[in-house]
Amino acid sequence: MRVTGNETASPKQAGRAGHAGEMKKVDRPEKSSTSEVDKKSNSSVNAEISSKSKEMGRAKAIASETPDIREDKVANLKSRIESGNYRVDSDAIADRLVDEHFGFPGVG
Repeated sequence: MRVTGNETASPKQAGRAGHAGEMKKVDRPEKSSTSEVDKKSNSSVNAEISSKSKEMGRAKAIASETPDIREDKVANLKSRIESGNYRVDSDAIADRLVDEHFGFPGVG
């Protein structure tokens, strides 16, 4: 039999311990009012941030300061397109697409 919250044994188990009709009280350990977890949470906790985490924090700060649109690059490309000096290397684009598709390292 599994002991649950009812603090009594089955009549069959009680019969083994004493008389057949007697119920035996099951001893249970008392719970303390403050658990070990509560005691630990009340004490101070020291945490160290790894160098990798610090580096990631710096990278995030730099990224948040960088504008979403780099106006200088956009202006440069616009002027090159308008003047006819912007050329697209279709072979390089095709190579890159194939490399990305097959998952070659250093791409994507």
